[in-house]
This record gives sequence, structure tokens and C-alpha cells, in this order.
Amino acid sequence: MKHFIIFFTLLFLVSLPVSAQTPSSERRAVLAQQLQILMNQVIVLQAQLAQLKIRTTGISHSQDDLYPTDFYAGEYAAAYTVKNHALLPMITTGVRIGDKALFETFIDLAGQNFVDTYISEFRIFNDSDSGLGGFVQQKLDQSWILALNGFDENLQEAYVRQDMSEMMLHEYAHILFFEDTTIGDAFTDTFWDSRLMQRHSSEMEGIIDMEEIFEVNYDFYTEHEDLFVSEYAATAPVEDLVESFTAFVLTDRPEGDIIADEKIRFFYDFDNMLDTRIQLRKSGVLTLQ
Repeated sequence: MKHFIIFFTLLFLVSLPVSAQTPSSERRAVLAQQLQILMNQVIVLQAQLAQLKIRTTGISHSQDDLYPTDFYAGEYAAAYTVKNHALLPMITTGVRIGDKALFETFIDLAGQNFVDTYISEFRIFNDSDSGLGGFVQQKLDQSWILALNGFDENLQEAYVRQDMSEMMLHEYAHILFFEDTTIGDAFTDTFWDSRLMQRHSSEMEGIIDMEEIFEVNYDFYTEHEDLFVSEYAATAPVEDLVESFTAFVLTDRPEGDIIADEKIRFFYDFDNMLDTRIQLRKSGVLTLQ
């Protein structure tokens, strides 16, 4: 762009009449002022082009340009804009092989229509100290960010481990039940209406420190293990919903009489959940149990 400015300036001067190429001091001051205006305009154009590049290609090359989230404030190894279920790099110069494999696995799981409808960003962060395996967050424009913690994945290899595909199913379910709250509300009314569950939910909401949350939750879970399909399910009604749905998709219908089994059987009462289960199990992505 500097070369462009120099060329533009030379062209401007050469185009002047011969008599104007030896200007007076007053004329030189006017020319300098005009040149400064031109340079300012070029700077503005540069900024506008940069924003246009971000909108059209997704490339920003800066962590600061990324949409902030409530779940993770650290550095991302990669971030992509999603357009027509394809990845456009935002902070890397290209699409990493492993990231592409992960995202294509999510497409196989959720379906192209789901991805095109909801997902606008895909991110990878590598944080072995974080207990966060992944998250989804809705942006102000109603689209969603999908982020996965890939610290235990070799992101240069085109494969996805079982636990990563199950994480994708978990995050998929968060979007599914956020976009349609009917089943989630019925689940909460059915299983979180007791004094015990309401007290636990209230206690968990009052804790800010993550380590304390996990400690309190672990103690509650070990005392009431028959109420939940997993330890993480005990952290909140929405996580209980999503974890129970994940078990509904991955496992056969349970025959037991504990509450955890009832939570899985809950989804069998909804035809759309049965259809979704069939779709997800046929994706070929999940390891069925």
C-alpha cells in the first residue's frame, strides 16, 4: 500500500502543468495539505478493505477480533468462520487438516442443514489445565459458535476419537434444546421439581469457583448416583437434560427402575426425539454402547 501511495503522489505531481512543478511556498503548503488528505483517505480505505476481507473470507489474524464468549477467555489455536458448511480461517493462514476432520465429523453427525442453519464459527483451543471439553455459545445475531478443546488430539491427523465425537453430540444437544425449549421444560418439570433437586441447583448457582463447583457436585453425585446418568449431569438441569439425551442416543433402552433410567426413557415419549435418535445413530460417527 505504501508503493500505491508513492505512485499516486507521483502521478498527481506529474499531471500538474509545468509551471506548477516549481510551486511557491504557499502552493507547497496547499499541496502538502492535499497530500495529507489523500493519505488519510488511503488509510480509511485500508481499514474498510480489512473489514471487507473479514466479512467475505473470515480472515482477521487477531485474537482480539474474535467474538468474546462466556466460557473461555484464553487463546485459541484456530478459529474459522463457517459459510456453506465450509471453514474460512480467521486467525490462521489456512485450514488445519485435523480441524477440517473434526468439523466434517460434526457435519456428518448433525447434518449439513443443521450446520448451515445454526453454526457460524468453529474454534479449537488447546488447554490441558481446563476441565472444559468444549462449548457452544449463541451470538447476538442468533447464530452459534462451536468450540472444542483439542489438547488431547493430534490435530494434524485426520481422525476423531470416541470421546471427541461424544463431546460433539453433547454440544449439538445444547443447541437442539435451546432452539426448542418444549422438551427441556418438560424434562426439568419432571425431574428437577423435588426439594432435593431445587436445593442442589440453588447451591450450585451460588458457587463461582470451578474447582469448588466440581467438589460440591461430586459429593452430591456420589450420594445420589442413581439419579443421574453421569457425574456432570448433576451440575445443572440443562446438563442433566443434555447428558440424559446423549445416553438416550448412544445406549439401548434401559429396563431398570432408577431415576437415571427414567430420564433416558423420557425421550422415547416424543416422536421427534426418536427420529433424531435414528438420524444420529446412522451418522456413522458415534460409537454406540
